[in-house]
Amino acid sequence: MLMQNFKSLSSLFENLCAFGVRRICRFHTRRSRSTNYPVISSSSKRKYLPELLYRKTQFNEQRSFLKTLSISTQNDNLNINEDGSEIVIRWNDDVEAISRYHSIWLRYNCKCDSCIQAHSGQKLTDILSIPEKPTLISATVQPDGNHVQLQWKEEPDHVGVVTLDWLKEHCYSQKARNDRMKKCEYKFLTGDIEYFDFEQVMSCEKTFLRYIKYLNEYGVTVIDGIPTKNDENKVIEIAKRLGGVLTTLYGDHFDVKNEDKPINIAYTSVELDFHMDLSYYESVPGLQLLHCMRFDDAVVGGENVLLDIFQVVEELRQQFPDDFDTLCRVPATFQKVHFERENPAAFQYQRPHINVHPVTKHVTAVTWSPAFEGALHVDEDEVVPYYSAYRRLAELLKNSNLKKELKLHPGQCLVFNNRRVLHSRREFQLNGGKRHLRGCYVNIDEFKNIVQVEHLKQGTGELVRRVGNQCLF
Repeated sequence: MLMQNFKSLSSLFENLCAFGVRRICRFHTRRSRSTNYPVISSSSKRKYLPELLYRKTQFNEQRSFLKTLSISTQNDNLNINEDGSEIVIRWNDDVEAISRYHSIWLRYNCKCDSCIQAHSGQKLTDILSIPEKPTLISATVQPDGNHVQLQWKEEPDHVGVVTLDWLKEHCYSQKARNDRMKKCEYKFLTGDIEYFDFEQVMSCEKTFLRYIKYLNEYGVTVIDGIPTKNDENKVIEIAKRLGGVLTTLYGDHFDVKNEDKPINIAYTSVELDFHMDLSYYESVPGLQLLHCMRFDDAVVGGENVLLDIFQVVEELRQQFPDDFDTLCRVPATFQKVHFERENPAAFQYQRPHINVHPVTKHVTAVTWSPAFEGALHVDEDEVVPYYSAYRRLAELLKNSNLKKELKLHPGQCLVFNNRRVLHSRREFQLNGGKRHLRGCYVNIDEFKNIVQVEHLKQGTGELVRRVGNQCLF
């Protein structure tokens, strides 16, 4: 059958020559011991294949008559276009999936030993050594059916290597990018916050994956059943499990309890409005952990209230698009200036309240912390629109029916994504009792890494969802 295909192609070439195309291309094949046809597939069950080589040559005056030629491998096509600027692959496991890869993209992503260091996986390529417009002259599927050798006209001594699995995983067609973005979407919590057992989270790999998956998707959880004896460092143990403790202005942990001379408003009994911690950092802490060490029955009030601000800003975008655009455009000033403390603080950072991806317009980050906002430093014409939009978002937050309220008990630890879930606290009266929470932070990138690593280790095939760190994926 393979010979019949070649005869058909030969007949096609003869007809084209009649139209004045004198020399179109040459096909090279090598005989294989296997009689199977070559298969281009992302499946791990690949057949051993004869080597295929498509080699592009110059066309004459009528080169526009034939744009691309392909070698059909059962249900698949691997094409190099006429000018060698890209290849096109039609995948056999999805007849609608067509992937285009530019020659320059393939060259920058070459996986050969000269371009990638074997042990570290880091790139070795000198950017300026790559031709500005590399021209593909061949793409050879290797006998394993996965590896593809690439050659460029400008670099005759360089043999590039990629795999079909890798190409499919990193396809950048509109459909592939849309599919990937859907897999990375966060979910909005409609029911109650889920509680997880401390021992199971710390010792069972399956429970741990289910826990971090839930936390990644919905942004908030409670860990229950933490031993109350010798529990001083349990919050640190949990943080290490989730990616490691982040040291900040407040050290590696902090204690939320009433103080005579508080260095933070949280160390009093007054009500706290919705906010995220340390908004004046360039890299705002990711996860926040609050472990309830003591909450006496005599204490009245002190409940924690949480709200997913990503869900609220989507409401803002739909109901008040001009205000949404203003908060995406105008930078607010976030600051912490306090010298009457052991380690003086003079933090300041400017950023818009809302960040969107420049192409897809997905919300990728939100910053909200009114108690730590400084003077607005923007163009005069932006001042009034800013405060109007700022007030609008504050109203939506205050009136939202999406709030989640809970009262922590000793042995419980509230864990939430500080980049996404705002937290507040009801005013409380001690009445002779005590309320003591111990907290710490985890860097959001470390947590994101933990989630993706666990998905890969346990073979779920899932991607980590967006975490509010300005990254689309």
